[in-house]
Amino acid sequence: MSKSLETVKTNLQEALALVDGILERAAAKAAEAPAKSAAPAKPAKPAAPAKAAKPAKKAGPTLEEVREQLLQVIEQRSNDQARAILAEHEAKRLSELDEASYAAVIKACQDLLKAEDAGESETDEDLTA
Repeated sequence: MSKSLETVKTNLQEALALVDGILERAAAKAAEAPAKSAAPAKPAKPAAPAKAAKPAKKAGPTLEEVREQLLQVIEQRSNDQARAILAEHEAKRLSELDEASYAAVIKACQDLLKAEDAGESETDEDLTA
């Protein structure tokens, strides 16, 4: 056998020995694990004192909620009406909308959609009369 093949063989044997050692340690730890779980549990340490809590962010509408409402306006009415709502709040696009205006924009969208629903129900009544 050449020296390079002998070196490879030796390296493989050493690697196998390392793997065997790792497997033996893992098996020993696995055998200890059930024994530890059967032992009575130590009492939990008391929780660390709470640090001064940061003031919670006010619970207001999110950007995603505004986006959903505007999409409904676009789908049920028109893109121009959605842009008009944004323009009323000094924004050309949603990304320019001030977070303080989120609730007002959602309300404007809902009012517009309710007006549409009321208009459709009157039209349906006119058709059935």
